[in-house]
Amino acid sequence: AITGLLQGLAILPGFSRSGLTIGYLLIRRYSPREAVKASLLLAIPTLLLAGLYNVFRGEYELYTLLVLQLIVFLISILSAKALIELSRRLKIHVFTLILAFLALIGAIVQLFS
Repeated sequence: AITGLLQGLAILPGFSRSGLTIGYLLIRRYSPREAVKASLLLAIPTLLLAGLYNVFRGEYELYTLLVLQLIVFLISILSAKALIELSRRLKIHVFTLILAFLALIGAIVQLFS
């Protein structure tokens, strides 16, 4: 339940959905591999609903949405595999610092876009 609430915070500017969920799961003593996998699985309904919301707002045609959803899904799978591999090779504190750094870069990019 708390993981879901943390995902909800991601609607606020500067909060990373995956960063919040992975960070929380790491605090709860999940292995980095399990945390990344759970975050990816939790992203699926979130991304689908966000896409549908844009269709209903008239921002995208359904075909465009399907293509975009496929691209996002494939990038998510590749990113998750890279993070899982990274989590296997690094100590948890180094892995967590890398995630924090990536979240910071994402927030800065979002701020200036």
